Amino acid sequence: MRFLLTPWIALLASCSTPNEREQDRLMAFIENRVELPKNASPLNAYARYYAKDGHGRIVGVYTNLPGLPKNEFYDVQIGHRKWVDDYRALPMIFEGGCGVVSFKFNPQTQKFETPACNLDA
Repeated sequence: MRFLLTPWIALLASCSTPNEREQDRLMAFIENRVELPKNASPLNAYARYYAKDGHGRIVGVYTNLPGLPKNEFYDVQIGHRKWVDDYRALPMIFEGGCGVVSFKFNPQTQKFETPACNLDA
């Protein structure tokens, strides 16, 4: 008798907690509605980071600057996203123009603070 374990392995690997599913739902919701600044790249050209701030809003930081060091803060590849547990651990980059876009989203009102590019050096 032969068993196919592949579907079961895939199913187990895709299991996530209710909290992770809610975070993924929020990220997808935001990405379907965010309007990036005029000079920004397309959404999939960024590594996208999200976290809740201390007031229930979601902070988004999108980066696509070449040469960022890979470390505990800058570990997402271009085209992917990550939920960060503490908003203070989001990437903090003060220059870079539209290589860095940041914004806040209020899930209660479903309104964005206008996404903005960083300053140029």
